[in-house]
Amino acid sequence: MRWEKFLIVLTVFTVFMDDFRFGNEQTRALASFDFYYYYVIWLVFILHYINKRKEIPVWPRWFLLGILVLFTNSIVGGYGSESLKFSMVKQMLGIAYSSIAYFAVIKFKDFDLMAVFRYYLSGAFWVSMWGLAEQGMHILGFKNPFPGSGFETLTRFLGFSNFWENYKITSTGFNRVYSIMGEPYFLSVALLPALFYLMNCMIGPKLVRDRKEWFRFGAVALCMLFTFSAAGYAGIAMSVIFIGINHGFFDLRRFGVIFIPIFLLVVLPQISNLRNLFFELQVRVDDTIKAFVFQGVMEKKEIAKLNSSTFALYSNFLIAGQAFEAQPYTGGGLGSHELSYKRYFDRFLDKNLQKMYGNFNSKDANSLFIRMFSEGGLIGLGLLLFSIFAFFVYKRGIDEPSLYYLTIINQGVFLMLIVRLLRTGNYIGQGYYFFFFLYAFSAIQIRRFYKNRSAVADSSIAAD
Repeated sequence: MRWEKFLIVLTVFTVFMDDFRFGNEQTRALASFDFYYYYVIWLVFILHYINKRKEIPVWPRWFLLGILVLFTNSIVGGYGSESLKFSMVKQMLGIAYSSIAYFAVIKFKDFDLMAVFRYYLSGAFWVSMWGLAEQGMHILGFKNPFPGSGFETLTRFLGFSNFWENYKITSTGFNRVYSIMGEPYFLSVALLPALFYLMNCMIGPKLVRDRKEWFRFGAVALCMLFTFSAAGYAGIAMSVIFIGINHGFFDLRRFGVIFIPIFLLVVLPQISNLRNLFFELQVRVDDTIKAFVFQGVMEKKEIAKLNSSTFALYSNFLIAGQAFEAQPYTGGGLGSHELSYKRYFDRFLDKNLQKMYGNFNSKDANSLFIRMFSEGGLIGLGLLLFSIFAFFVYKRGIDEPSLYYLTIINQGVFLMLIVRLLRTGNYIGQGYYFFFFLYAFSAIQIRRFYKNRSAVADSSIAAD
């Protein structure tokens, strides 16, 4: 059914709809939460699933157990920190709702992960094309032809504000690309698994290589570069390293002995040149190193010199540490970091800094690791890290024809999760649970394959 396929594609496309909210800034300020378009899309798909399958899309038991541990820990932590507020309920509902919607998509497609991933891949391509069009409008000097018109008001209300604004020129002369998303960083995060997959199509192992994908690779790669996101560039660097691992370049028994001196003599100097070329990237990297190397030593006047991105990360790290000290095992509970930010800000930073920078990322702590450190304590952080590393297959399956695509998906999402650990703390944004379920079920299917093959081999040996 075309309608059904359209609904599935639309639900997968919600990965890219983080900036699509009902209302304008004034109307959203009156509400206690933002109402995103994808809430409606998720609901429609869940209802379609129930109607078609005659069942409710219930999580697998291992995921349900993890959610129960996380929520119970949060309630206990919230009680201890006096943070049992609507912000906690909002986070719990968001996690439950988004995870059910994305799990329903994968289960509806009978766990055909490659089919679901192709829908995402198509979305990544068109979002990248929009981003390149945005860059083209900047280069050509395109301006809003209808300033203040009803058409502009309508497009802003529908979430297309980036069409008219967000021209942030870098030292290269190019604009930082947003495409349809809220920030260039969010765009780079959402595109990273697609870029990794397409990079493997170009230069990956022979089993994965499909150079007919060159056009989609070019569009996604160029859009990713135009985000000028330090975290996005880190994702690109990790992608190159992983492709090298898949090829065996770092295996000392094969090419590693030759590759390491080449890397030291050729690649490292180019990284230095890249830093000099992209001034904004250099500033962010240098400031981040300075802030965390001298953490606990930096004076307020030194903090005031940090760029806004590093200040957001550094200030939230200081405050998360204080929240962790208060509740080391449970943290303050989901949604409590913003309360901790208000509670502890004056202990480390003065009001002048708050006027200069504002409450940067006080809700999501600018990092999933830092936010869970603050809101989940040792239990929540342990659960988060376990969920990431327990499903990582490394390169297992890369040499097996029936598994190599699953392995590439698993590796690509793993890289994205590592980037999210470092630089964004939203629990559901940019399709977090869509990617997580692709990641988890790819690992489950790969391990099941080898388990079954081992069982067959054992039975054959027993028969002999």
